[in-house]
Amino acid sequence: MKMDIVMINKMITELLESMQLYNVGLFVGQGIKMEDLTNVVLSQKWRFVITSQKRGDFGKFFSSEQRDTDIYTELKEIKNVSFSSINLPVIQLLGFEGKNELDDMTADMNASDIMGNIVNKLDTRSKLVVIGYNPTDCNELKFEIFFPRLSQIRGAKVFIFNDGINNDFTKKMKELVQNRNDYWCESSLSDALNSVDYAGSVLSEVETSSPKQLFYKGNKAAYIENTILLKCQNFAQLLTDENVNGIKPIGEIEQRRYYELFLDNSSVSPQWYGYFPELNYHLKRPFEETLLKLVERSLDGKDLAHDSENKRLPIILEGDPGTSKSIALAAIAYRVFKKHKNPVVFIKNEEISFNNEYGREFDLLNKLLSEVERVPGSDERILIIWDTAAYRNVEDIAGNLSRLLDNLGRRFVLVCTAYRGASKEDVNINPHSEKKSNIKKAWKLELKDNFSLINADEKDNSGKYVYSNGRALFVATNRDLSEEDKKNLAKKIDKYSDLSREEKKILNERLSEENDIFMYYFLLRDELRERLAEGLNLEQRIVGYYVKNQLNMITHRKKEERLLNPMYQALLKAGIKLEESTINAIEHNEQKKIEANRDFDLNSFNSAIALFSKYKLTSPYKLAFSMLFVDSDRTADSIYGDPQLFDFIITSIPWLFYGTDSHDKFIFRFRNSREADIFLKNNGIDGEKKIKILVKMLDLYVNEYQEDEDIKYALINLARIMGPNSEYYNNEMETKEHHQILQHLDEVISKLSSIRKLSNSDSFDSTLAQLEITFTREYYGKLWEKLQGNNTDEFREKRVNKLNEALELAQTCINRLQDAQSIVDSIQKKYIQDQINIFAYEIAYCKIAIEKLVESNRKINNNDVITPEYFQIYPFLVRAINSNPVNGFSYNAMFKLFEHEYSKLSSDEQKLSILSEIRGYVEEARTLDIVNRGMNGRDEIQENIVKIEGMASEYPVDIDVVEKGEKDDSFVRVFNECLSKNKAYAIVFVCQQELDKHKLLHISGDEKGEIYSDLLSDKQLDICQKVFDFLSKEEYKTCIEHDAFALYLKLRVAWLLFNKRPLNIGNKEAQLTYIENENWKVIFDICEAYINCKGENKKPIMYLIYALSIIQTVGDYLMAYKTIASMDKKGTASFASQARMRVPYIVCKEPGISEKYSGRLYNSDNQTSGYLEVSGIPMDMGKKRGVRVFANNIGERILPNKNRLISDLEIGIGYTGFSAYTETGRKNRGNM
Repeated sequence: MKMDIVMINKMITELLESMQLYNVGLFVGQGIKMEDLTNVVLSQKWRFVITSQKRGDFGKFFSSEQRDTDIYTELKEIKNVSFSSINLPVIQLLGFEGKNELDDMTADMNASDIMGNIVNKLDTRSKLVVIGYNPTDCNELKFEIFFPRLSQIRGAKVFIFNDGINNDFTKKMKELVQNRNDYWCESSLSDALNSVDYAGSVLSEVETSSPKQLFYKGNKAAYIENTILLKCQNFAQLLTDENVNGIKPIGEIEQRRYYELFLDNSSVSPQWYGYFPELNYHLKRPFEETLLKLVERSLDGKDLAHDSENKRLPIILEGDPGTSKSIALAAIAYRVFKKHKNPVVFIKNEEISFNNEYGREFDLLNKLLSEVERVPGSDERILIIWDTAAYRNVEDIAGNLSRLLDNLGRRFVLVCTAYRGASKEDVNINPHSEKKSNIKKAWKLELKDNFSLINADEKDNSGKYVYSNGRALFVATNRDLSEEDKKNLAKKIDKYSDLSREEKKILNERLSEENDIFMYYFLLRDELRERLAEGLNLEQRIVGYYVKNQLNMITHRKKEERLLNPMYQALLKAGIKLEESTINAIEHNEQKKIEANRDFDLNSFNSAIALFSKYKLTSPYKLAFSMLFVDSDRTADSIYGDPQLFDFIITSIPWLFYGTDSHDKFIFRFRNSREADIFLKNNGIDGEKKIKILVKMLDLYVNEYQEDEDIKYALINLARIMGPNSEYYNNEMETKEHHQILQHLDEVISKLSSIRKLSNSDSFDSTLAQLEITFTREYYGKLWEKLQGNNTDEFREKRVNKLNEALELAQTCINRLQDAQSIVDSIQKKYIQDQINIFAYEIAYCKIAIEKLVESNRKINNNDVITPEYFQIYPFLVRAINSNPVNGFSYNAMFKLFEHEYSKLSSDEQKLSILSEIRGYVEEARTLDIVNRGMNGRDEIQENIVKIEGMASEYPVDIDVVEKGEKDDSFVRVFNECLSKNKAYAIVFVCQQELDKHKLLHISGDEKGEIYSDLLSDKQLDICQKVFDFLSKEEYKTCIEHDAFALYLKLRVAWLLFNKRPLNIGNKEAQLTYIENENWKVIFDICEAYINCKGENKKPIMYLIYALSIIQTVGDYLMAYKTIASMDKKGTASFASQARMRVPYIVCKEPGISEKYSGRLYNSDNQTSGYLEVSGIPMDMGKKRGVRVFANNIGERILPNKNRLISDLEIGIGYTGFSAYTETGRKNRGNM
């Protein structure tokens, strides 16, 4: 029995240790009654669960405050599932009881295929725990399925807890376990876990930890449930006394050790102990005080220089990699926290983007903020610090998060980080650098902590300046160390290093020559880090020598050589002095052994991880280990069979981090991107070699990991960020490295093409195809002449063929995606629509490139190359804009395609037919807050708008010219010809020109960039009446009523005329209308004609105004809601609702006076959002029940109690239905 306890102890110890490092899954058979399964089993860190049980509530047993469960029953769903303890995949092999049940044979085949897929995902770092499997139960997964699939597992350890089950199959199972060297236990898993002391201490960690944590709000202590914080722990933390003061280094030895940890780990996560006043490990830089004062002003609600343009803009700390941005942000968070006034949330994650309100991370962040806000006390703003510096447009993602939180009425200040450039040398040159639009304003921090407005060109690198481009406020960092900085650092070295006095002196002299803070810290860390262990085995010594050599290269000096050979170390310890010849002989023998036994490639391993890390990406662990053995007979799995080597590699290479990312997936990365860049340069990995590494990893994906979605998307993200963008390519300014990458891009294209051709022709991967198309279009398009210089007819013909192949592939992908879109739910439809949009952009750009090449190549017959017509591509781009109306990619693709097509046309009639419609999208692009306008500070959208306006100006016509009807006027002839063909575009164009002449086509902003909100002048209203009358002429009626775009223009003019304000002003919400009752009937008629006329991809705003006019004219709320809901059915509203104004308008009983309602809360999502039962509005409206309400919209911080009557409500109508407001809540929106 004693041996049994020892064995159980060994099993459980290995199992629980694996929970932290490996993918551990659980199989639950029919022998388990879920209600009897103890929490000690359910609460473990499982990363997947498989079951043969059919009960519909099975997944709920594994749900908790710390994790969600996702249920899967079909193979097609499971193929792309990633193991995760946060979003726990629960796989029900046999489906659900009584729901779409299959016949036994089909169900068995489905279960077998699913088990086979899971088995193939298990590697030697995986564990599978089996409980309750009982093949004598008629409902159990058949033994002839389970047993062979279990036998197929290669490398993964299997733990079977038999729990006393004894039948004819038990012997076979036990023999299999013994043959595989797996674990068999006669006890139940619950009993085994409870019988081991080790397990008790681990499992009780969450249960025994404090149920609440202490934070501060309005200078008072407040408490928050620990379970709420645990949900966000992988990407965000609320600063509390518990986590800020969790580590308190005491005594000289401990304080020295933690100083090294502070230097090593600050780039990974905040090290709060380093900011304690008694320790003060961190070096305060000049820009830190500027940032702090700016943050404090914002938290107090003081707009910078009292300028409303800069109200609520995100604050961005920008600078090159290695400029202490992460340390500075943590210092700001700590200092604000210690003032006990404003709660602080710190987000340390470079992967998430908070793209929309439906994402899991945003939902968790919003719930955390909601809980913080609802705590009693003064209503203080929350400081959100997001350390997000990466090679992406931080302005856009920060602006998007601000917009999402604004929509929910949160009170906050957002601070982010962004890269200005990849290094000091290539700032403003590197194509991936974060660059801003023109600086509009700048301020300087004065001595009295006030900011004074200065000229933008007055700012310098002193760290005392703030500047704005209208979209964000910026504070700049740099890597330069002042003499004062060096003195402060020398004091820290003296206090916290265990070097001798002489060693400290030498180190300080060495470091005093270094003016770059990154290299200063790197050299310091290298001196202070623990020396490599002695007495290592041969493989570990290979790693040790490699590390030493790399560190020597980085620090540019020859360090003391210390052989790691155990014999040499033993002789040294014995005090035996060796002759030089003896040392040389030992070293020579050591090198021979190393070369003979080197069957892994540390250079490939580190280079692959460095390539990901250079661009702030992470490398999936499997891919990294495969690169370790890329040219060896050994496989990646072999390292897991050598625990010593595995542990040594993941812990003894100082620049590498190994662990889980925010999605609980195991990854490798360098400590920071600057170290990765230095590693690549020191090892001579130029652009060409980077391409070869990428191609090698693509080979590994094809040969070993085709079912692994994580590896696929990691490689796609890496390729995209390395790859081209010809619109921003400047041969004179481009770095040599990136130039080399682009020159060898054809190797990647060829590899992607071969991957696709190896796949089944009916099931190739559209995401990889997307990458292939983009690279092909860029390389064989504009980049060719800049990179290759071969511009002969022969090469042009080759390029045309390649581009044509890419275009046809994009068309194929769209066809397949459209087929898939017709059978999925609404959320999947939106995701697929995003993919279709990208392929539509590619088709447009490929068409332009092909036709330009054909035009310049006399040998190519135009009839030999057939590209899609303009009117075939244009509807896809319209749909792309409707699906996401603030995405600049869609507008730029549409405008460029238009410009190309316009240049080919010779007929005025043809030109007007496309020019009149494109101007509607120009107006939309000018009105909305568009993101992705262009890279590197270039506003392509504005460039295209200027071009299109120039084209329109070639036709200086107005209504008077047409009404005079002079026969010799060329435009009048075109106008009459269009009218005779019943075409409305000439009418539309004339009205646009009339409006534009009087600055009514687009209501321009004032000098502050704000949209005018004043009433239109009488003169402007006269012009609107003139245009409306022109559009309402009987002779034009048939033309206009059959043309959706003409009706849209007519509505806009009617809205100007009747509401005395333009449609879609800026991004305001909950606007009142000023329209008389009789004019609402006119609005209704225009909208009804629009809805009923034929046409694809109609504008969502027309549906919304139609719904509003229904309420204003006949008061039919149900009909109005059905009108809004019909947008999705007609394929019109696949747009992302958060990108548009949610609720543009309020229902009014008279012009400018809102209708009042009363209602009660009947259901709530949380304390800040729910649904109301409102008098006069039906409760049941399709999928919706009740009227949406947010606490801030009714002037409250939290919702009132259920059934309490709320009076004086206002009802807003938006793209998702009805929402409730009060006058106070409506007026306070945006003034939080």
